[in-house]
Amino acid sequence: MHDGIDPLKREEHAIDKNPARGKSTDNPLCPLLRLRQISEELRGAAQRNDLEVVRAAAKLLRPTVDRCIDLRDRLSDGAGEAAQVALQIHTLLAECETILTQSMLGVAAEMKRIRQGKRTLASRRSRSTSAAPGRTLG
Repeated sequence: MHDGIDPLKREEHAIDKNPARGKSTDNPLCPLLRLRQISEELRGAAQRNDLEVVRAAAKLLRPTVDRCIDLRDRLSDGAGEAAQVALQIHTLLAECETILTQSMLGVAAEMKRIRQGKRTLASRRSRSTSAAPGRTLG
């Protein structure tokens, strides 16, 4: 929590603050637009390496996808627009996956470097301890 606000609430506020992308019950594609919006926020947070917001946005995905599934069953008009929005969402989430995978690989490489450093340090310490004058092994 950077500012004392729950990251999930902060994320919902960030998503809902833009009326052009916010809640519009007049638009039958509202759940798809919301999913695209969450995907955009997720990508931005992943690019900023803001893992709290990534986690909060990811939690919003499941209920929004469920609403999209309900929409699919009811949608007769606007299927072309829905497909276009779905393609945008797919692209955004694929970008998120790439960003998060790169971050994960970077963290894994850093952890490996730290472990190797600890082993090297422990090895040098044990050599210097065993070679200290006046010590006997026994």
